Amino acid sequence: MNWTQAYLKLHIAVFLFGVSGVLGKLLSTSPLLTVAGRTFFGAMCLLLLLLSQGVGLRVPRKLGVQMALLGVLLFAHWYSFFLSIELSTVAIGVLTFSTFPLFTVFLEALAARRPVHFRDLAVAVLVVAALGIAVTDNTNGSNILLGVGAGVFSGFSFALLQVGNLRIGQQNSPLTVSLYQNLTAFGCSLFFIELQEVKQISLSDWLLLIVLGVFCTGIAHTLYIASLRFVSARIASLVAVLEPIYGILLAAVLVEEVPSQKTLAGATILLIAMGVESHQESRQKANAPE
Repeated sequence: MNWTQAYLKLHIAVFLFGVSGVLGKLLSTSPLLTVAGRTFFGAMCLLLLLLSQGVGLRVPRKLGVQMALLGVLLFAHWYSFFLSIELSTVAIGVLTFSTFPLFTVFLEALAARRPVHFRDLAVAVLVVAALGIAVTDNTNGSNILLGVGAGVFSGFSFALLQVGNLRIGQQNSPLTVSLYQNLTAFGCSLFFIELQEVKQISLSDWLLLIVLGVFCTGIAHTLYIASLRFVSARIASLVAVLEPIYGILLAAVLVEEVPSQKTLAGATILLIAMGVESHQESRQKANAPE
């Protein structure tokens, strides 16, 4: 695989990530059932990929506990993400989730006990301003504020997940880590789902859940991880900013959710802020001593 093929795989992976929000809106299942379906079919896809590669699935007990704890975070992240979309719109869900790079910067600074740069504080102000503009949009009903809150929590929990994965992902297969986390998230969802809900899932919803789990989880993660072997972290971070753009465009076409002018204004500010933050963060990591 050359750089061009890796770059194409990166874009496909980010596009599939962006599809997730639209599928969440198309599904008539509850956010809990959506998470359960995504994690189950995603885990099965990852399991088949690992078995086809001959990768061992046994892990040390300590690592297994760490991955399970991160799997709980994955459950919290996806549940709040789909809840945000259910309460508001796809645009609000994907945009508020995209705040996770900022949370990651602050969490890493806290963990390293180092001061936060002025640039990061300025970006935080821009993010608050962007979310404030989105909250003042009353065209989506009274649940818009709850949707924004759930989306921001989705971004925060994903940032915690990212920081945790950085600690255990360096010495272990990312696909193996993802498999165990998906299985744990699926197990978490089972605690809250009633059997009657499962019996009421329609055939179309089953098909959408399969697409969500196989393509937007298993295959998307595989393509993304494979692309990082050839594409720099700086390029990957910039391409990842396209995820909410893909989600908003697809929502406008498939579910007729055309964002208002206020939502677009907030989206523009937020995407610029996150693009700058992601770019600067990747540059720092690229220049850091090994």
